[in-house]
Amino acid sequence: MEYYIDKICIIGSSGAMLSMVLDNLESRRQFPVIYLLNNLGLELETHLFHKAFEIIIIDKLEKEHVSLPFILGVNKVANKQSIVQNLQLEKEKFVNLTHLNTSISSTTVIKHGVIVNCLTSIAANSILNEFVTINRNVSIGHDTEIGAYSTINPGVNIAGFVKIGDRCTIGMGANVLDGVKIGENTIIGAGSLVTKDIPDGVVAYGNPCKIIRKNEI
Repeated sequence: MEYYIDKICIIGSSGAMLSMVLDNLESRRQFPVIYLLNNLGLELETHLFHKAFEIIIIDKLEKEHVSLPFILGVNKVANKQSIVQNLQLEKEKFVNLTHLNTSISSTTVIKHGVIVNCLTSIAANSILNEFVTINRNVSIGHDTEIGAYSTINPGVNIAGFVKIGDRCTIGMGANVLDGVKIGENTIIGAGSLVTKDIPDGVVAYGNPCKIIRKNEI
């Protein structure tokens, strides 16, 4: 986000995502009025609301909101795509939001709706597809592609020429070695060492990482 905006709408009310979004905005000295869509009527973690922001909770999108830039504030990979599709919002309406304290190569391609948190390093010729979430202290090597709607949790190290499929979750502190391919809808457990390819639709973890079961979600 390289331009100033005075109003924005966050879709979803995940406490973890709201914390990340507010932290990223603050790092860039951007303090827009935030419309927070809580259409499911969930109990909100209001202690995460930063006093520097005016946060207005709404239960549905009105015409005045549809014209605003959007951020996807959803933490669970399983919910990201369905929420975007159900609301019938164009991907182009979602902005990218990176923390000022990141290192991202100028040759990295970043699609719509991507969020990158602080102390992350992304090397040359990498691709972050739509609605990827990169949490803090993540390292991504050159020529690596992260699939749409995937979430990379804190402290993950991903080497070069890695390909991670759509709707994947990479657990905290996992290490993925050079050239590894991880299939779609796959979960890699926290602290895993991924030394070889992992197929679609499984839960895998360990050192070395092994397939444990199918991912039923």
